[in-house]
Amino acid sequence: MKKTIFEPSADGFYGTWYPCEQAGDTAFIMIHKLAVGRMAEGPARWFHEQGIPIMVLAPMPEDKKEFLEYPVDRVEKAIEWMKDQGFRRFGIIGQSQTAMLSLIAASLISDITLTVALAPCDFVMEATKTTGGVERPTDRSFAVWSGQPLPFHRFTQRGDELSAVMKRDGKATGNMFYARNLFAESEKENPLTEEQMIRVENIHGKILFIGARDDAMWDTERYIERMRWRITERNHSCSVETHFYDHGTHYVFPQGVITKMLPASSFLIGLMFREGKVHKKECRQTREDIERVVLDALREWKKQS
Repeated sequence: MKKTIFEPSADGFYGTWYPCEQAGDTAFIMIHKLAVGRMAEGPARWFHEQGIPIMVLAPMPEDKKEFLEYPVDRVEKAIEWMKDQGFRRFGIIGQSQTAMLSLIAASLISDITLTVALAPCDFVMEATKTTGGVERPTDRSFAVWSGQPLPFHRFTQRGDELSAVMKRDGKATGNMFYARNLFAESEKENPLTEEQMIRVENIHGKILFIGARDDAMWDTERYIERMRWRITERNHSCSVETHFYDHGTHYVFPQGVITKMLPASSFLIGLMFREGKVHKKECRQTREDIERVVLDALREWKKQS
């Protein structure tokens, strides 16, 4: 697959550009854990089917797929490069923690006019680091802007306790891991502050919020509803479209995207999440509907260019 890899030392950001011959003046950014390989090329192939080239941004390979004070400025630098290639309209997509990063980027960079947030949260998280299979909090922010770490919400659980809680609750609920209780407890013990919230009201264009009520990682519906309320209570120029599903787990990707990343996606999701196994058919139907929703948004967005 044709691609160009960018390095921070030479280009100011790390990522891979996957060009598309049928491209017009629109391009997409995906914040992902990997910038090369099947996990990156799968989404690229799906976007190419829509006539859209994509820049996949990720942590450096030596960071082993973990975000620790990720420089959101890299999104801006990637957009500047794409502008030099003649692109004029930009969208961004992310899932889970990268949905958080996508919302942060869109709130800071006005060139982004379509934001697709899959299972997002509405605040800046504390970064974690996994060593020897144990995920631990770092007391550092997930994201940095203009050299300054963004204010973040700390986990109540410290050290090895973070992983222990997720594994314990996972076993109790029939999941590989379960973090809803962890996030709820952290927010109860350490209430969120305004400085830690993502300024979603500053996002331009359209925001597409997508989540499942059976999400085992966090209460996606609650976070999305808070963002919707935040936007309505403040001056804004964006439009919001929200889709909730009863079944879908944390992996609420469009079906075509996840199939290209993981051909055995339904089986693997069932291994990780109980609902993905018990409601395998319903979860697939959710992903198929999400594909329809995202395709509709892409078509509408491209018409505006």
